Amino acid sequence: KDRYKTLRLERTGGILEVTFHTDGGPLQWSLLAHHEFEDAFLEIGRDRENDVVILTGTGDAFSGPAIEPGKHPNRRTMTPETYDPIQWEGKQMLPHLLAIEAPVIAAINGPAVRHAEIPLVSDIVLATDDTYFQDTAHFPGGMVPGDGMHVVMPLLMGPTRGRYFLYTGQQIGAAEAKDTGLVNEVLPRADLLPRARELARLLLQQPRLVRRYTRTVLTEDLRQRLHGLLGYGLALEGMARMKSSGHAGGGRVRDRFGAVAEARRLRLRGWHGLVRRRHPAGRPAAHGCRAQQPGARAAPAGRHRPGGGRARRGPGPGGAGGRAAP
Repeated sequence: KDRYKTLRLERTGGILEVTFHTDGGPLQWSLLAHHEFEDAFLEIGRDRENDVVILTGTGDAFSGPAIEPGKHPNRRTMTPETYDPIQWEGKQMLPHLLAIEAPVIAAINGPAVRHAEIPLVSDIVLATDDTYFQDTAHFPGGMVPGDGMHVVMPLLMGPTRGRYFLYTGQQIGAAEAKDTGLVNEVLPRADLLPRARELARLLLQQPRLVRRYTRTVLTEDLRQRLHGLLGYGLALEGMARMKSSGHAGGGRVRDRFGAVAEARRLRLRGWHGLVRRRHPAGRPAAHGCRAQQPGARAAPAGRHRPGGGRARRGPGPGGAGGRAAP
């Protein structure tokens, strides 16, 4: 339970409380959090003594930071090598969360503006009355929302509302979130965790296998959707980041392929010139003749004709004894 710097774990009577934080304050999303969440969700799912899981944040915010539209702090050059661990962790994080075979309750203690999909895929979602949801990390910040948001938000909100949410950086308050089905209950801050613990104890009244298998069957549809779409979305997100993360590298790639294209153009022009030299004006080369192929030896004069192929041999108007026909 002391393994992680961004998650605080405490279990009492089979109820595991997972509190997200950064140095004891509200969670500020980072590569460290990205790395630790993937591993923590896997380990939580492996421990069968976790009967119910409560996810919550620290202080007056669930996750941040907010980002001014059009700006993003991660403008360092991104290469396939630097993106690979991010992409790998991204492919595992939500599936590991959904693979936890214990009911999950989200107690959202304030604004969730980074990775709001994590609490929203819980079985029961509670929020304080000052909570709002927003995606500041992706499209408004210059990134493709390909790490699960592109699957979760349209599924939970409906396709049209979900796309609008992701494109515009829309803020959805707790009351509206409840009306749209994102949140089950809206509570004062002081009542949030007590209500989550009350619901956890209620769930514990059912046999363990009933709880575990109910969780499994209710998350299977989303797990299947993520299996087909998560890796694809992350690939597109990574390609877009590499395209915009540094013009020098992109210029080198363009220069290289431009040089290849020019070499091919010059080589083709050389082939065409060779064909013209071997087939003077008035004797055009037939399509597919040997002289058109690179490195082919020219055929003796009179052995090609406009119709293509080799000339007939044998008696004919052009003379006997195998002379070429005119």
